Amino acid sequence: MAQLVAFSCSKGNSLKLDSNYLLSRGVTIPKGTLIHHNRKSNSYKIKLPEGYAFIAETEDGSLSKLYEEGELSCICNSPSNGGCSPFVANGPKGEILGCSMNNCNSCTGKISTVKGESFDIKKVNIIEKNNPIQFIVSLDEYRSLREASEKIIGAKTSILKMQEFIRGFQSEHLEELHSMKNIDQLKSIGYILAPINFYGYRIYLPIDKSLKLNVTNPLINELVALYEEDNGKYACRCETNEKGCMLKTKSIPLVGSAVWCESGSCGSCTLIMN
Repeated sequence: MAQLVAFSCSKGNSLKLDSNYLLSRGVTIPKGTLIHHNRKSNSYKIKLPEGYAFIAETEDGSLSKLYEEGELSCICNSPSNGGCSPFVANGPKGEILGCSMNNCNSCTGKISTVKGESFDIKKVNIIEKNNPIQFIVSLDEYRSLREASEKIIGAKTSILKMQEFIRGFQSEHLEELHSMKNIDQLKSIGYILAPINFYGYRIYLPIDKSLKLNVTNPLINELVALYEEDNGKYACRCETNEKGCMLKTKSIPLVGSAVWCESGSCGSCTLIMN
């Protein structure tokens, strides 16, 4: 059971995080974030430290602008039966910021911006502004990211960002690569899927396998090694033994196939070689 954390700073209703916290489905709130409890509106104002920003999936499936500040509020979808309030707590998975239900059957968390936009907490990520797209270099980072969706990957702004990022990591057989439909044939032209942190989402993009031989390249890590087997096919596996976790691909012009695992009801999805 979660234990509420008391605000103990001099300002009374404010707290500066001295460690990373979790927001909703595993999104990390970085150390140094300022949180202020607005008792009047029963909400938490969140100011991220320098270099970080909120980003969210909009109603049309694209990505929002970047915001350094947001306000967490909680809405009970059955208000006649109870309430729903934001909280800061310590739990078995560490410190967390989220919504707590009190005789409420369904509760929705919202992050509102200074521009008046409001996003479902389930569609909000926190990213490093200077590195919105980068190679995943550790298992901890890999596990902390959300699964992407076709709407996010297929959005015009997303496609442009992927094209710009991947350009320096594809050099040979470009025409064949960009028209290839079967990702299991990537190895036949010297390519491999590399795990990418894409605005806080986990995706995979094809890169020239020979680039991994460069010791200064961040691709030398245990994740890329998982996909170097001579035989086998790409698949998505549910690590929590639940239903869901389906392999998805989308052809992106000048990129090739963008790949992700659609988790469904699975708590943790991993791309594997079968």
